Amino acid sequence: MIDLWEGQCAVTGAYTLRALVASHAKPWTDSTDVEKLDTSNGLLLAGTLDKVYDGYLMSVHPETGELLFSDAIDEAERARLAGGPYAPA
Repeated sequence: MIDLWEGQCAVTGAYTLRALVASHAKPWTDSTDVEKLDTSNGLLLAGTLDKVYDGYLMSVHPETGELLFSDAIDEAERARLAGGPYAPA
């Protein structure tokens, strides 16, 4: 997964490897042994985004790559999570 995503978060481009997580698109518990090791079954994400993704608060459109956020996350927080500039609330 690291090679596939060139060692960077698929969303923000962050590259501190110790802060990145291989996130499975199809949950590990629902995956076959082959799917669990399939690099195309996931994204390399910064730890915070991994939590949001695993919590079903964010997904990625399969054709466009657009980030899709739950209504539980407001616009300002979406921008922060997507790597936008930080602006104190």
